[in-house]
Amino acid sequence: MKCVNWIGLGRKLKKGINAGQKLKVCLGTADKTGVMEQLMTVREVGALLRITPQTIYKMVEERSLPGVRVGKQWRFEREKIRVWISDQTDKLPQELSQ
Repeated sequence: MKCVNWIGLGRKLKKGINAGQKLKVCLGTADKTGVMEQLMTVREVGALLRITPQTIYKMVEERSLPGVRVGKQWRFEREKIRVWISDQTDKLPQELSQ
């Protein structure tokens, strides 16, 4: 398990944890497999697809784009986005032929 030392900045972070207090943060098994590195932000997905963040939010709310909500933010698994793009391009020729 990978652990890092972290120092809180400027405000109370959580109940019982004050700013400036040293904390030891250990990454769990999900991070060992690289899941965190595979997650993309709304901006990253928007840049990849060349669309605005507002369009990304609309698409995830409509469930047309695969994403997961983490707190108040959305995250996207890189592989699922790659598959989604592939699926969209597979649909394109069928739509054009009709």
